[in-house]
Amino acid sequence: MIHDPTLQQAVQDLALIRRAIEQSGKGDGAGSGTWIVKKAHLLIQGLALAFAGFFLGYELFSQRGLSWDLELSRLDKEIAWMGLFQIAGALPFLLAALYFVAWRSAKHSDRTLSEFLEKNFTYLRNMGFVSDLFVKFVMLALALVSGHGEWVPALLFLFLGDYLLQGRFFTLPLFASLFLGPLCFAAAGVMYLQSSTMLLWPLLAFCVLTTLSLIAISLRRTA
Repeated sequence: MIHDPTLQQAVQDLALIRRAIEQSGKGDGAGSGTWIVKKAHLLIQGLALAFAGFFLGYELFSQRGLSWDLELSRLDKEIAWMGLFQIAGALPFLLAALYFVAWRSAKHSDRTLSEFLEKNFTYLRNMGFVSDLFVKFVMLALALVSGHGEWVPALLFLFLGDYLLQGRFFTLPLFASLFLGPLCFAAAGVMYLQSSTMLLWPLLAFCVLTTLSLIAISLRRTA
């Protein structure tokens, strides 16, 4: 037994200091984990914005080059198939980049990938995003090979509205998603009624939505 009051006080002080250090470490870990999640969201959506921005820039500077190809695909099946092969070739790389960012973030936060996705990227768990994207790709493929390239812009707007209302990919406040989702559906209806092959508008809409989502993520507090 320790009978020296000074020694007892020193032991108590050391215990208090140790507890304070442990609590501080836990707080730093939580803040670090939150920043890792935030950084992962920024990277994933930043990559998507860069990818869409490239095609948007091409569409603008080539004087509707993509839209003209889509228009010609209604008459020439070979053009439609070439477009599909290009999309099919790009999608695996995009998905691989997306899941790689999630995997690296999970590793840095000392969690398994499934645990990390379950808590922070629910739309990526159980390969649900891959399945959903595959179904959407099949819908676009059917529109192209059947000679209905004018359906593609309308379908793209429908996909955007679907992602907004389901809370997939975009990280926006609920009220914004509930407003912008039906707005995308209305835009899809307009594009369909006009039989428009203008890819400029859905590409621009995706870039705007992703930019708003990035701003929303950046404004989130990490502590």
